[in-house]
Amino acid sequence: MTEVWLTQYEMQWCEGVGRDRYASARRDQRDGSTASLANDIRGAQCEFAASIGLNLHWRPTVGKIREIDVGDMVEIRSCTRVTDSLIVQPKELKEIPCVLVQQNGLCHTLIGWIWAIDAVKYAPHLTTGFGKPAHFVGREFLDTDMAAFKRGLHWRLCGGEHVRLRIVIAPRDAEDAARIAGDVGKLLEGE
Repeated sequence: MTEVWLTQYEMQWCEGVGRDRYASARRDQRDGSTASLANDIRGAQCEFAASIGLNLHWRPTVGKIREIDVGDMVEIRSCTRVTDSLIVQPKELKEIPCVLVQQNGLCHTLIGWIWAIDAVKYAPHLTTGFGKPAHFVGREFLDTDMAAFKRGLHWRLCGGEHVRLRIVIAPRDAEDAARIAGDVGKLLEGE
């Protein structure tokens, strides 16, 4: 988890963005009745905080709902309660990371992340009781190593290829497991 503290000025600036987003959605008749002004303001504040925590640019877009939230790489989901889940709608099931950001006053905590496409695996049933149908992914399924996530994003920015690997290892005994863990650790550290 990563904490980002916004200044009062930054909060007010993002509040203006949220107000403009809300007005745009009402004017263009988007989001039906499920969106609220408070959600749009919090969303803008959490996107900005995530951009600071991940060291990626943020463009405070208004009316461009198809744009990726932060750095043209990461979608942000905001919440206020420790029980809130990361929400992914069916139309968003893509190979893009989603980060859950919890707001508590000026403090914004980057809780963890998953690939949007994996939401179906962790929350296979659509929940419909809170507006648009969506997959509500519990926090226990989020990867909370935000430092490694940030390194991976910046590796991609530098032209590194992003590869998802799943390796199944079956050690013979405890000693073999320790050796394998050490070897894998060296690989991940780049030795």
